Amino acid sequence: SSDLDVRQGVPLSGTASAALPLTVVALPPGLAVDAQQCSPEEAAALADKRAEQSAAFAVSYAEALGRATLTAVTTRQWGYATALLQELRLAPEAQRRKALAEADPTRKTALRMCVDGLIRERPPVLQALEGSCLTALLGPTRPYWWILRIKTVCANTLWFNGNVVIGVPRARGHDFAGGRRPWTALVGSWDPDWEDCRWSKEQEYNGQLHHDSEDAGQAFRLCLDDGTDTELKLRFTAPGEAAPFGQSQFRNALGLPLLAASGKIGGKSGFGIFDPTACARLAAEIEACGPRETARLALQLGADPRALADDGLSPYTAAILRDRKSDLLAGLDAGLRLRILRSDPRAWAEVARSSAGDGHCDLAAGALSRGLPIPDQMAEELLNYCFRADLPLLALRVLARVDGQRFLLVALERASHNPWLRAAERILSQGRPGQKPQWLTAQTLRYAVGEIHKGRHQFRLLLSALLKFFQSREAEEFAERPCVLPLGSGGAECPICFEPLCRGTPAAFVDPMDCAICPHFLCGSCSRGYSSATNLQGEVLRCPECRRHAGTMGDMPSFGEDPLVWFTFLAGSTTGAIARSMLLRAISAILPVDADVLEAAVDSGEICSEPLGQEVSSAEFLTNGLYAWTWRHWQEHQRCVRLGRAPDLSDGKEWFRYWNLSKSGRLSRSEVLRAILRTFGVGSLEKGRMTEFREKLDKLWETWCFQQRQRYGRCDASCVSCDEFAADGGFGDLLHEAFSLEPGGQGLHPQPLPEAGSAASAAK
Repeated sequence: SSDLDVRQGVPLSGTASAALPLTVVALPPGLAVDAQQCSPEEAAALADKRAEQSAAFAVSYAEALGRATLTAVTTRQWGYATALLQELRLAPEAQRRKALAEADPTRKTALRMCVDGLIRERPPVLQALEGSCLTALLGPTRPYWWILRIKTVCANTLWFNGNVVIGVPRARGHDFAGGRRPWTALVGSWDPDWEDCRWSKEQEYNGQLHHDSEDAGQAFRLCLDDGTDTELKLRFTAPGEAAPFGQSQFRNALGLPLLAASGKIGGKSGFGIFDPTACARLAAEIEACGPRETARLALQLGADPRALADDGLSPYTAAILRDRKSDLLAGLDAGLRLRILRSDPRAWAEVARSSAGDGHCDLAAGALSRGLPIPDQMAEELLNYCFRADLPLLALRVLARVDGQRFLLVALERASHNPWLRAAERILSQGRPGQKPQWLTAQTLRYAVGEIHKGRHQFRLLLSALLKFFQSREAEEFAERPCVLPLGSGGAECPICFEPLCRGTPAAFVDPMDCAICPHFLCGSCSRGYSSATNLQGEVLRCPECRRHAGTMGDMPSFGEDPLVWFTFLAGSTTGAIARSMLLRAISAILPVDADVLEAAVDSGEICSEPLGQEVSSAEFLTNGLYAWTWRHWQEHQRCVRLGRAPDLSDGKEWFRYWNLSKSGRLSRSEVLRAILRTFGVGSLEKGRMTEFREKLDKLWETWCFQQRQRYGRCDASCVSCDEFAADGGFGDLLHEAFSLEPGGQGLHPQPLPEAGSAASAAK
């Protein structure tokens, strides 16, 4: 028969004396069937299953070797890493390449770490005992187990920290020769499970390892700082040899040397054996291998020398900067490398144009990591590589050079990882002020809203960026499409006190999920009084208009902070959509506009880019224009509510300061338009009147500019200063002449409040 080598998944013929070591695995029940009892079709299917299972074992084995190699080079155990690579040599080429592509969190591969290790000293061989387990037998008359687990070993002093447990047999005459083998003790687990022993609690100890120089590579000692001068001599037991173990001997039946220990433990004679994994590591480290030999072998097995890490260096570029003798640099001119080390930007460009740089992005990344300029095309290719190879930290540096808006969704998809979240924030910050970013499309926003509903809150970055874009465009948008809804022009009222709801925070009747149950709202004062009165009378809380039952009353969330929270409060957590009538009534509760007028504007296409159905989803609300219209008008409404009563135009400076909302000291044309529209009570839904006032102001502005040029030879056509506005014959007087005779023009000179007039008379 033939043996099955699980490293390759193919049968190997040979004699029993030359047979390879077997790895035994449990076969699935469907494979543990005798082929002689099956039909030819079943036998063929069984063979296919076994072949598939063998291939899966081979892939798993190669991947495990790749991860182990990465761990070994991370701890600079070069001999152990070389032995693992020798084992990996038996795997097919595709599996070798995949195994050697394993990388640490900074995307450094084993080959890259070998290059980095060339400038560091080799650690002592005894550091290979870190994570090892020593199982010893103590006492001549009534033996007991003593187990040491070495957790960490200092590379400089070889001091170690570890835990010790002791297991005493429950009965005399315990068979120490049979049962569990010592090398299986605590391998992969720290909890002893030998039922025939009583185990002590683990105790933490420190100790030190020694490598005696007179017999280099063979003589080791282990001393434990436990107050009893515990000292053990360590030596290798070759395959087939015997080592003392208690009152008998232990013969090494494995194909690798085992590290045996003998000496005094707590004043008693003890004999022990280290676990095979640690023995294999130590035996490999004794071999004269270093990072250069490990790197050479990894390169022969197919490791990628151009694989970039997050620090912007590949094994190739790291070798350029650190190792002049590396096999990776074959064909690179020594003079050119010297110029690179002197930070000559032209040298990097020459290498990039050579055959060594053809089709590779690592040279551009190397120059970028050295703070050198690179062409935009190379930066674009490098950014594309960063997203393809999952290099967020390098992508952050490249994004400082190029626009990455086309990669925004990819970055957000990976933004559960903090570096990619920072990359997404960098991309969102790349938009120019006032310019519409590439990602601001209805399709992108719909996708983002859908992902937010799935719990992927990193996509809320898009909503925050959307609000920032609205804010950056606010002044320009007002000049193009004024958003004015004067107070008293409409809006929903409280059904109890009949005050406009938009003057405060509306309250809704909510269910146990804190979502509104109906489209009827109360003002804050009436909601508290109504709820208290209902509770005192012991009645069920009902809406006074539709009589629906409610759990309590809750304030409507702020519209300007998070549109999805506001929308979900109205839609509820189950449907994800809201009735069109309820949505428009809710907008009427936060803005001075009647729901019927708003609905007519929506149906006419003045607000929405697409028709609004009877059921409105959150994505539709955000993308069809209704949210943008509501947000702009809500911001304008909140701003003007805080302003208070407007002053008389006759006090030019005070009128100027009142309407100069930007606080720039220069009154823009859009600020003057806002003042005129609010003074005359013209809303943005009154297209005819708004156009009339706008055209009149434009003519007045042109007249003013013409006069200024005639008088001074120059004029700032974008704004008016305070002195120019308040001077005799200034812009304020022109406003009075042009608009005071219009219907409603008395608003330019409002009458003082009655209490203010009485106070003035009393003062006289």
